[in-house]
Amino acid sequence: MNRKHIVRQLKNKGVEFDHNLSTKDLDALLSRAPVINKITKSFDYAHGRGKISIAFNAAAEMEPAEIMMCDEIGKDPWSGEGISLKDIRDALTEITPKNRPLNFLVNSPGGSVSEGCAIRNYLDSWNGEITKTIIGISASTASWCIPADKVRAFKNSQIFLHQCWAMV
Repeated sequence: MNRKHIVRQLKNKGVEFDHNLSTKDLDALLSRAPVINKITKSFDYAHGRGKISIAFNAAAEMEPAEIMMCDEIGKDPWSGEGISLKDIRDALTEITPKNRPLNFLVNSPGGSVSEGCAIRNYLDSWNGEITKTIIGISASTASWCIPADKVRAFKNSQIFLHQCWAMV
């Protein structure tokens, strides 16, 4: 195993190390590092055209689970695309323990207010801390449907809030 690969694995395991150590010493450090039981799952919805992915370390119970949500909120009646409460619920049933912190990664143009309310009400019952990270845009319903304890964003992330409107 080359040095670059060893360093990457040590970083992935969260092991502190001195970059000046020899490759042999780094390899020895890696062999003593704790085993990470990282679980990653993707859930298909919209007939396979959309995905919600979750990832968490089953061995570290208080390490956050990461949930990536990159689609409109609510199902489109014609195409079936979009994220529903059922999709979120199915993803959260895989996560153990049920008080694990959640980190939602959001890139969504918004969508259905009623579906957003249902998602928010469902997530309000989650016992762990919820962090929302805007990785692209969090617009309209997506800006408020995740009841986050903390909201983070990148310098080039966008958030869009507006008053309600409707068409007849």
